[in-house]
Amino acid sequence: MNLLDYEKQYFSLYAEYAGTVRFIIEKAIAATGGLPVLQSIQARAKAPDRLKARLEEVGLIESQSIEEDRKDLAGIRLIFYTNTDVDRFLASRLVFENFEIDQQATKIHHPTKENEGTRYQAIHYVVSLKEERAKLPEYAKFKNLRCEIQIHTILNHAWSETSHDILYKDRPRDGFGSKAMESITKRFNNIMDTYLMPAGYEFQRVQHDYERLQQGKELFDRDAIASLLSAKNNNERYDLLVSLKEVALPNYDDIAAIFRDLYEPLLESAKLARSTPDEQIDTPFGKLKGKTSTDVLRVIIQIFDYLRYVNIEKTFNAYCELFEAESDADVRKQILDSVKRLSEYEFKTWNQVGPQIQQSLANMLPQMKPERQASLRTLIITVWRELLAGDISGTTWSADSVTWQTGALPVSDTLKQIRGLAIAGLFDLFQGAQTDKEKMDIFPALDAAAQLPHQAAYSNELLALTLVNSKQIVDFYLGVSDTLSYELLEHIEHKLLWNYRHNRQLIDDEGGRFNCKTEAQALIGAIEAFRDRINTDEDFVRYKTLVGYQAVFPQHWIDNKFDYQGVKEYRKKQIDEFVDSITAENEAKWFVFMERCALTESNDMATFPTFVAFVEALAKAKPVVVDRYLEAATENLLNFLPGFLDGLAQSGNEDIYLRVLTRFTEQGTQLTALARHWRNSKPTQPSLISEVLRKAIAAKDNIAVIECMLFSMEESGSQRVPPSKDFFLPALVYLTENKDARWVQRAWFLGEIPDFFEHLSDDDATLLLQNLVPAPRIGYDYERLLELIAEHYLQAVWKHFGDRLTYEADKEGDDKYEAIPYGFDGPEKQLSQDVALAISFGRTRFAQDKELFQYRGGRLLSSIFPHCAETFAQALANLVTNGNETDADFVLDVMQNYNEEPSTHEVLKRIVDRYSQDESKLNRVEICFDKTGVVMGEFGFADAYRAKKQSILAWVDDPRPAVRNFAKNHSAELDIRIISEQKRADERIAMRHREFDADIGSEGNKQSGTDHN
Repeated sequence: MNLLDYEKQYFSLYAEYAGTVRFIIEKAIAATGGLPVLQSIQARAKAPDRLKARLEEVGLIESQSIEEDRKDLAGIRLIFYTNTDVDRFLASRLVFENFEIDQQATKIHHPTKENEGTRYQAIHYVVSLKEERAKLPEYAKFKNLRCEIQIHTILNHAWSETSHDILYKDRPRDGFGSKAMESITKRFNNIMDTYLMPAGYEFQRVQHDYERLQQGKELFDRDAIASLLSAKNNNERYDLLVSLKEVALPNYDDIAAIFRDLYEPLLESAKLARSTPDEQIDTPFGKLKGKTSTDVLRVIIQIFDYLRYVNIEKTFNAYCELFEAESDADVRKQILDSVKRLSEYEFKTWNQVGPQIQQSLANMLPQMKPERQASLRTLIITVWRELLAGDISGTTWSADSVTWQTGALPVSDTLKQIRGLAIAGLFDLFQGAQTDKEKMDIFPALDAAAQLPHQAAYSNELLALTLVNSKQIVDFYLGVSDTLSYELLEHIEHKLLWNYRHNRQLIDDEGGRFNCKTEAQALIGAIEAFRDRINTDEDFVRYKTLVGYQAVFPQHWIDNKFDYQGVKEYRKKQIDEFVDSITAENEAKWFVFMERCALTESNDMATFPTFVAFVEALAKAKPVVVDRYLEAATENLLNFLPGFLDGLAQSGNEDIYLRVLTRFTEQGTQLTALARHWRNSKPTQPSLISEVLRKAIAAKDNIAVIECMLFSMEESGSQRVPPSKDFFLPALVYLTENKDARWVQRAWFLGEIPDFFEHLSDDDATLLLQNLVPAPRIGYDYERLLELIAEHYLQAVWKHFGDRLTYEADKEGDDKYEAIPYGFDGPEKQLSQDVALAISFGRTRFAQDKELFQYRGGRLLSSIFPHCAETFAQALANLVTNGNETDADFVLDVMQNYNEEPSTHEVLKRIVDRYSQDESKLNRVEICFDKTGVVMGEFGFADAYRAKKQSILAWVDDPRPAVRNFAKNHSAELDIRIISEQKRADERIAMRHREFDADIGSEGNKQSGTDHN
């Protein structure tokens, strides 16, 4: 068809076709509920004169196939009010459901650097009738005709129509008016940038706000509070609470009234949620896990948090009630976080009401009954701690940043009263505490009274108040010191040493710069009194020397540089003196003291090294005394049996050593300790360690078995360990049967025992790897073991990974089990050496696990060959060339674990070339090529797709036609993605600016009002 044909014969057909497309869309919109309202819909066929001008412009005036050259001979324009309306219409997929889409002709118009910021904005689809519709008689004449559908907002439509008529119709001839037209063009661009784009976003923001208001009104009209109490299950209850929080509460005019109305229903909803069984949610895709009581509680807490300043007393009481009834640790932490926000000194509320919130809380807490205080200890400590803080802080949010502000509190009589009540309240809690743990929990709160703001200039008045409060606390410690355990005394002395050093300089304030000399002297005197009092206890002095890592020694008080090395040398000297001082007269007293040391609870490896060194030194120097001690020792002291045995082994008294060793072996009560002694001292008693293992297996003492196994590995080939078949293998078989692979976490020595791995048989290696299959994670030591085994048994290690993948598949749903890590640091060096073996493993796994191979076996291969090593990529490429479709699918599953590494290009090109007609495979190639990994910044995806386009353009020069065609088509798709992501980012930024500009002030005011009634 040429221009003349179009004008005389086809213009009317295209006009009718445009009308038909409009009719189809109008009917589809009418039949589809919930779509946005169209402002208008226009249809036209391109006027012959305008078509002629356009063909002349592009040099196609003589074309005999303008139906191919021009895709907009028929066109309709859908005009919506806002960007949101456009997005919702596109999300409906109505165009795709009713027409065939020419994907290559789809265009998103938006200003980008690629189009030099062209201001025209719209979305264009080129469509034709679906085959089933074109077969109908009334539509047959439109078969194969194309129509361009343009989707605009009303503002963009107005700009494009006006600018088109002025800038492109009847343009002045060359040589006339060029500067004027340039000025007019700039003004049009300025109209879009300065007025229309901001106006479009403003309309969008208004629409969002109005819709949220309407949603809130619907909740209000149907009495959301009553609905909340009558909810059938936690799914319904959760949805109501979220809607209430997000769309109703921000729109209530009387926030105090709604708080009063909500208070009891929210607490009742929490009770109902806890007693309501979970129910799954039915969806078109099956049943999903329903909302739990924890989910409901989280939203209730958020609502109270949002309303926290409306009524301080009721809000706090709500937190208390929720906390008392809650057992979930995460929910309790959320409550504590909310209590912290309620209690803390915050700029916005301080500027409006000063310390009234903190004063209210300080007056409320002492009125609580003691039994309730006991049940709310953690929560109350949180409040007191915040009330003792010396700083005030706040945050200011903008669209692009968060500003954190901090300052020092001004001192007033009210502040002094609040701090006094807080300190007294903590003293009461401390004296009522039943355990050291409960007392330790109070220390951080009391410490807050002694701390000054770290990032703000504070006044001398605040410094003086801090010193006075600190002395109150030290005096309290002194008063209760006779009732405190050695552990607590050691901890307190350590803390007071820092306070002593930090404030001593204030005594020498000759110029009176701080004006706190009297207060500082009083504090220093109190600390010295406490120090001198507790150090009159000889056993405490010994205790802190031997146990713990916070010990304070005399040199600490006079030398600020007394460091770790000095402490180590001091303790070593004291150990020697202690050992020398033990005699027949004081032996019993020392035994009682050692039992006391052994009672210390600890989760820290730094607690007992000095005590262990003392035990070993004592056993070495005085084996007869230790022999008697071990006869009478309780279980606590026997926890240090390895140290005693290590010392006895060095004592030279072979009779006592062997007698003790034999006695405990025969008793079979300290098997782990015995095995650890073997690892520490390595005695030549293979028959005894064999007996230890036998009894450990019989007693199901896994830790003792592990220690025996590790000893066997460390001493492989020596005379100190029984033969492997009698010792190592029984231990390994037992642990394997019990699915216990914890030994590998203790095998730090793996790289230092080459003899063990060199003499490891094939069967032993297989059993060793089999033992590790149930291990939930592959950690560093595990990787080191695999690396060492792979040096001799590479295939066994590959099989091991297969076993882990199978084990994971059998434990589907267990998110604690990870068959393979997301990256290796060692084993891949060995495993990647044999590419053929790796691919053979992968193809076997693919055959067994096609559906999830990409996420299991495929991910393993990508971890073994990170960045797709060239040798691996070449082998995969050859497999594509020489293999079948299944091989190609296997390769694609592997490729989807890479982020378009350069070495993957040839692999993907070969798939494109060989399977150029297979849309499924080509789509998967696109997926492989387009993977971005982690992106950064507002325009991260747009920039990532720009980089992808640069990569795909290199394919355009490939000698294979299918590859060139793929590159051309995919480049066009990437153009659409770039513009789409740019448009999305621009809109997100614009809307965020409007959200913060509109909401921050009002929401801050809304939450700052207080009501103490």
